[in-house]
Amino acid sequence: MKLNSLGEALKPLKERFQQETDEREKEKRRQKEVGEEKTAKEKEFDNLVDEMSKHGFTHSSQVSAYIVRNQLGHKYRHISGILEMELDGDVWDFDGGFPTDIYAQLCYKLGLQNQGSRATPGRFTPYDDIL
Repeated sequence: MKLNSLGEALKPLKERFQQETDEREKEKRRQKEVGEEKTAKEKEFDNLVDEMSKHGFTHSSQVSAYIVRNQLGHKYRHISGILEMELDGDVWDFDGGFPTDIYAQLCYKLGLQNQGSRATPGRFTPYDDIL
């Protein structure tokens, strides 16, 4: 009788444990899917830093111009693209731009300056969505 009672008492714990296990597995699958893209971005970023560090660029605009001039959109397709910019109500597309998080990391890693523009970044479209 006691074993049966104990089994009944443990049943909700077993069910909760199974539910938590299922949720952890689901989260692991989601992280793996997201991680693959993140890994591609991280690899591209590392490659970009390696490649750009050889050129001695001092300004972020030089990196963008290099990417466009050398048609490297396919090589850095997840982290570079078209960045919408805005200044005093004027809006334009900046080819060879980066999302703000990548831009900040890139400037930090390479010691880059900006042009001192007051323009603010808007929507970013990676080359991967265009090419």
